Amino acid sequence: MLITTPETLQAILPGKRMAKHLSCVRWVVVDEIHELATDKRGAQLSIGLERLRKLMSRDFQRVGLSATIGSPEVIAGFLGGLGRDCRVLKTVEAKDLEVWVESPTPGAEDRRVAREVMLSPGGVKRILRLFELIDDYKSSLVFTNTRDHAEALSSRMIALKPGVMVGVHHGSLSRDVRVEAEKNLKEGRLKAVVCTSSLELGIDVGNIEFVVQHLSPRQVTKLVQRVGRSGHVVGGKSKGCVIAAWPDDILESAVISKFALDGFLESPRIHENALDVLAHQVAGLVLDLGGIRLKEVYDVVTRSCLYRELGLDELTS
Repeated sequence: MLITTPETLQAILPGKRMAKHLSCVRWVVVDEIHELATDKRGAQLSIGLERLRKLMSRDFQRVGLSATIGSPEVIAGFLGGLGRDCRVLKTVEAKDLEVWVESPTPGAEDRRVAREVMLSPGGVKRILRLFELIDDYKSSLVFTNTRDHAEALSSRMIALKPGVMVGVHHGSLSRDVRVEAEKNLKEGRLKAVVCTSSLELGIDVGNIEFVVQHLSPRQVTKLVQRVGRSGHVVGGKSKGCVIAAWPDDILESAVISKFALDGFLESPRIHENALDVLAHQVAGLVLDLGGIRLKEVYDVVTRSCLYRELGLDELTS
């Protein structure tokens, strides 16, 4: 078994020894496929799988996994490419989800504290409510939408409650810092971790009991994925709260939460005919095979669902 990333797979395809090993592959499993299908990493992988097929004497089975896909047939087409049969298998047992929206109103005491710590009264009230929520649980994740917000929120939590056991986790931090936060949360040395999408997927941080989303998550799939990090066991219940701020944020959060509870997820928007990706993959095909005719390149890349409408003149250009 080889566990890898789309980028590393493509980096090893030109290697003669690795190509020999990869020629024995019978299955390719793409985990969290919704994350790849909607950006150019997915476009890279789509042709990368066709390059892998080109090196082999037979085809392999492709398996995509995800808990949050709004249009499974679209993703199936992305993964399978053209001319292949594909089935969508959906688990019959829906996971129990509890999520609600709060927007606490600051009082006189909150305004007094806000003057001391130089924050807005609303910001102080939201953080104090956040503390009340996570105090009821052993371990929680607090999601924000950007790295800057994660840093700002964690520092404000510490300013309001010095000594609080809270960490921070996002993609700009070094790997050592992220691993330390994951380990400390898993082993109970942290009460909560303020994070971005860096902890949205399947990183093992132990048994998360509760999730807070700070401000609207913008997407239903984001909310379901993030709240789904809690109660992440068979038969478990995912539980979370969105703490919203201004009126538009409250309304958006409420609509997103309602859609999440109703099981309505957005349809993925797939990036088709990305020519910068195509140029990169043409170079990869030449490296894989030591030389290739233009018509062969065209045949390989147009087996990808994302390049099915590519014209030969576009490829030539």
